[in-house]
Amino acid sequence: MEKALNSAMIEERMSEIVDKKNEIVDEVEAKKEEFENADTDKRDELLEQVEALTEEANKIDDEVKELEEQRKKMKAQEERMSMAQTLSKTAIEERKDQIENNMENVNVLKTPEYEQLYADMIRGKADVKEVRSYLQQRSLATTTENVPIPEIMQGFVETAWYTYGKFSRLVSETFEPAILKIPVEVEATGAVWHDELGEEPQEEEITLGQIILQPKMIKKWISLTDELMALSATDFLRYIADELVYRVILALDEAIINRTDANGLGVIGIVDNANTEVVNAELNFNAINIALANLVTFEDLTIAMNPATFFNNFMGMTDEVGRPIFNVVSDNNQKPSYYLAGHRVEFTQALKSYEDASNGEAYLVVGNFRRGYRLNYPQGRNVITLVDPYTLATQDLVRMIGRLYVAGNVVKPKHFAQVNKGGASA
Repeated sequence: MEKALNSAMIEERMSEIVDKKNEIVDEVEAKKEEFENADTDKRDELLEQVEALTEEANKIDDEVKELEEQRKKMKAQEERMSMAQTLSKTAIEERKDQIENNMENVNVLKTPEYEQLYADMIRGKADVKEVRSYLQQRSLATTTENVPIPEIMQGFVETAWYTYGKFSRLVSETFEPAILKIPVEVEATGAVWHDELGEEPQEEEITLGQIILQPKMIKKWISLTDELMALSATDFLRYIADELVYRVILALDEAIINRTDANGLGVIGIVDNANTEVVNAELNFNAINIALANLVTFEDLTIAMNPATFFNNFMGMTDEVGRPIFNVVSDNNQKPSYYLAGHRVEFTQALKSYEDASNGEAYLVVGNFRRGYRLNYPQGRNVITLVDPYTLATQDLVRMIGRLYVAGNVVKPKHFAQVNKGGASA
């Protein structure tokens, strides 16, 4: 056989040898019928012939498998070459230009020039139009509202969210530019057993409630002295991230745990929420179990408490057989994570320590933050900074404001429980 140069030649060869094998099969069947009526000597001859034919058929099977592998490989090569043939020199040059432009755009956000210009814009020394003009000259598009932040500032902001955004990273998020109304099932009839041809079951009755996420602004402002305004661009942007972004995120995180609002605006906390279960329990090894018994979800649970409650109380506790009820696990960077009853513990100052809490006041929260709580950011998850150079001008100070527009609430009943100080469980 001549060497196969393409998949079509292989398919032709496969067709030939498959036909040959089918002929062998027919010949073997004929010899089987002849074998039934043959004498002993003739049977030995027939057996030798069938064995030879079987060996030839097996070789054909092996060749078919080998040819099939070659055909698949050639087919794939031909398809790839066919795709390459659709390109033209112009298309390739255009793609090359696009890649080079994209690389330049990425690098723009890393340059000290853009970092300085962005810092000057925040400080009020440069107009936003100058920043847009700088970017557009380098073929980087901007929106009518915002300009991209320098890469170094993005790193500072992401570090602030990661370091201080504990609970805001655990909950579910949406970014709807409107007031959200979330239906909640308050009560529903269960399923029933049904006898065949028996009376049809009653239609399910569902009572729905409604949770409204109506956003409100979190704000933090700082006064910038002449010395701060004179910092290098890098140091200035780091200071802004530390003092504005961090403070706003911290306020958001504490609000998720324990914030009330008379008008139901902004972020409403888990503590004393209408959809949070309440138990009263003295602090002992069973307090967590009492809280868990009131939930309808038992996966991905997180426990929130003041660090003093954990280190002064829970770390010294054992169960009924003398085993410590806490566990400490360190990651690859030797950063410890703490667990109680197998559930992750996160610390917060939004809850008082057990010693400082009054009777009837929450000292611990446990629940499924991912499923049970939702934040909505109508303007995106960005802490926006504004400069006010006038209010404190007589004191040679510039006011800078950080703000975050957000709403949040518990969206599922019985997904959180708070443990209040005092007495046995209610």
